[in-house]
Amino acid sequence: MRCAAYCTAGSYDLQGLLNNLLGGSSSTLYEGSLHFRIRDGDVFFFSFGSVVFWNFSEIEEHEILKKGKAFEKDSLLRMEFDEFSFEYGKPAKVFQDQIILEHPEDVLSKLSVSHGLAQSLKLIFFETRIETVIEGVEKITEAMARQGKVPLSRREIGKKIGKLFFERNSINLHSDFLNPPEFFWEYPELEPLYQLTVKDLEIRSRTQTLNRKLDIMHDLYQILGDELNHRHTAKLEWIIIILIMIEVLLAISNKVELFWKW
Repeated sequence: MRCAAYCTAGSYDLQGLLNNLLGGSSSTLYEGSLHFRIRDGDVFFFSFGSVVFWNFSEIEEHEILKKGKAFEKDSLLRMEFDEFSFEYGKPAKVFQDQIILEHPEDVLSKLSVSHGLAQSLKLIFFETRIETVIEGVEKITEAMARQGKVPLSRREIGKKIGKLFFERNSINLHSDFLNPPEFFWEYPELEPLYQLTVKDLEIRSRTQTLNRKLDIMHDLYQILGDELNHRHTAKLEWIIIILIMIEVLLAISNKVELFWKW
């Protein structure tokens, strides 16, 4: 059977979804997530902008996503997607995109796995975002290696610094979604299933890689900032030199004028 995960937005208005989406279907609001039961399928919306579907066709998934779009905040231009398969059996496990659950009616087990799937999709979004930013400044670092200076104007450097600063802080502000969900404080017996999902999707190692890339962004920010300060200092030095030269010329001019008068 099909299990699909999407990241479509910066966040979802769960209360709005609960009150207005899929009227007549069974729904339950959990800490940080919202569950709808539709016929033989389950869908979980997460506050940080991800959605996980169990036992839906792709057409049905997109119909529900379309209805939920009104409750998105900061909709993505290109949503992230991943697909898995699942079946029922024992023991419950998650391995190489294959999910095995023990009971068809165990919604909380599906939610436990969904937490990991939803985090992975959100992580993909941030990984792509960071790669795009780093690729945008690779040419600058290559030029610096060849020429020993940043081949940009002060205005362009300022824009790059602003972009790096914005992206880095935006990711830092939203990175709390990678923490173990508070849902497991209430259901600690389900956390091992979530941890299996986290391990299979390599979320911890990917998070470490993400943090290293954030450090690279910080270093790039520092390099560009130093270059901007250097140019500003050099400009001030030239202004001082020119002013001194003007003062010397004026002094010489006054001396010459006095000489001719004498």
